[in-house]
Amino acid sequence: MQVDDKIRVLAHAFEDRAILNRVAFLVRQIIEERTDQGRFINDNQKQYDPTYAKRRQARGLQTHAVNLEFSAAMFGSFDHNVNIKDLEIELGFNRQEVARLASYHDTYGAGRGKVVREFLGLTEPEQKEVANYVLQEFGRKIDFTLNKNLP
Repeated sequence: MQVDDKIRVLAHAFEDRAILNRVAFLVRQIIEERTDQGRFINDNQKQYDPTYAKRRQARGLQTHAVNLEFSAAMFGSFDHNVNIKDLEIELGFNRQEVARLASYHDTYGAGRGKVVREFLGLTEPEQKEVANYVLQEFGRKIDFTLNKNLP
């Protein structure tokens, strides 16, 4: 097998929608679990406003940690798209009103105090976890692809 042929085979190994979908699911899982635990990228530990905490308590929701869950709409519409051509994963919300609400929490600030709780993205340790996963997944794919295509 010529070097050009090996490069072509390797290039095709990266065009794997299934791997990119698994990576996207991992990233979504990390973001959802961190947020559910009340942890945010900007390390904002500010608690709920007392009035809002009472509304949450009346609905049977916890009030000890801010987790951005009131109606389950936020992460219920959290989704991803895979662009196989550019090897890109785009995370977002599939409902416009939820995307707007998420932008208040993540970027502009929510509530009377305009509190920013940055949750869309990954911390440095989370980025390393995802990078290791990507290397592992594509490493297996490359090994398989090369072994399958070698004479």
